[in-house]
Amino acid sequence: MSEFSGAGATVYSVIENHADETLFDSFVRTYIVEHRNALKNILTRIETIGKITGAKEGFFKLNEGKPGDAVVALFDMPDSRLRLYCIRLGKNVLILGGGADKPKSIRAWQEDERLADAVLKMMLVSNLIFKSILAKETYWSDDGFELLGNLYFNEYED
Repeated sequence: MSEFSGAGATVYSVIENHADETLFDSFVRTYIVEHRNALKNILTRIETIGKITGAKEGFFKLNEGKPGDAVVALFDMPDSRLRLYCIRLGKNVLILGGGADKPKSIRAWQEDERLADAVLKMMLVSNLIFKSILAKETYWSDDGFELLGNLYFNEYED
């Protein structure tokens, strides 16, 4: 996503199957009215990550998926209800997924269908990326800021 990528990090998003938009674009479209300020802050944070700071740990709630899968939550403020789930590959690569509004009545993403759907998708994508890297189909650029090679992943391939 060139509009967010820069000297800090390369920012990607996920397109499912033959969808017309990325998971991130769908997230923005869904919450642009109801959570306008939170979404504006998230967009600013993503731009700051890509253009200036990189994906510093402090911007995320870490370990949202399984241990080692790099799935994290990005939010504008600690008390914000809007969650965007991402894959953070070190400080240099951020893959944006989808997310949802986290109701105050729940403690964990597993308790909400929309949040669970967003996290599980990113866990699957993370797994497919790591498998592709191990198979040497996907690899890092020399400077460590880009994923190169095959960036089309299929959960049904072995």
